[in-house]
Amino acid sequence: QRALRAGARDLLPPDASVDELAEAIKRAEARSSSHPAVDLTRQSPTGGGVGRVLAIVSPKGGCGKTMLATNLAHGLQTEGRGSVVIVDFDLQFGDVASSLGLRPEYTVSNAIHASGDVTTTKSFLTAHPSGLFALCAPLNPAEADSFEPDQLSQLLFTLQAEFDWVVVDTSAGISEPNLVAVEAATDVMVVATTDLAAIQAMRKAVTVFDQIELTGHNRWYVLNRANARVGLDQDDIEKSMGLAIDATIPSSRAVPIAMNQGFAVIEDDSRSPASKAVEQLLAKVAPSHDPSRSGRGWLQRVRA
Repeated sequence: QRALRAGARDLLPPDASVDELAEAIKRAEARSSSHPAVDLTRQSPTGGGVGRVLAIVSPKGGCGKTMLATNLAHGLQTEGRGSVVIVDFDLQFGDVASSLGLRPEYTVSNAIHASGDVTTTKSFLTAHPSGLFALCAPLNPAEADSFEPDQLSQLLFTLQAEFDWVVVDTSAGISEPNLVAVEAATDVMVVATTDLAAIQAMRKAVTVFDQIELTGHNRWYVLNRANARVGLDQDDIEKSMGLAIDATIPSSRAVPIAMNQGFAVIEDDSRSPASKAVEQLLAKVAPSHDPSRSGRGWLQRVRA
């Protein structure tokens, strides 16, 4: 742990052979060429206060959470909205790393054991060429069951104190890690597509959040692939849910092409309809002034 705090990325025994030393140097050279260094002294341009936590959620899989999370994180960073870290809370099968073209050395599994130590936690982040940082999902899906809610909450709290924006990509459903993310969030973006099952799932998820009093945040409702011709339009969906849709993202071939290549679509094809819609959503979520921030307490309320 002391070595990590000092910035070490590899360890060798004192009696390492020349060959072992040569291999370690090769590993270091490969890392330096493929991963920009993480600046452990980086300070928040807003003065070091508490940042905003944007949780992207959807109870149904395949609605485009990761696309929105990676593109919003990329946009926040490149448009100068402050320092940004994206965290992959799809702890079994998260693909933030592949969507951003990253090859992380460390994951959430490493950061969980930092126990709130800021320097150690930040040393486990992976830098993206845009300037944002990522904390990627574990490489082994079995590790997802080893994390306690308090540990996940502490991780988000630590990052929130160091970054202006913490964007959290979640898994499908209403799992305990997802509830931790929503509880910590200042902003929650609920995503659905234009099929009836996804709309019903969105309504149920919102009901659950309200029932357990997870309401102290800004809430955004996004309809992805909104131009799909499936017999439902935005008016029908809003009436059935009793909720107003904040943004619609049209279907676009540019989205899977960019994600398969490891790029954000707003970077890869800024002229596509999907990119323009994401930019408009970004302007709503991150205007020139910050909305009010939420408090904490879900874990304590549920356990009380």
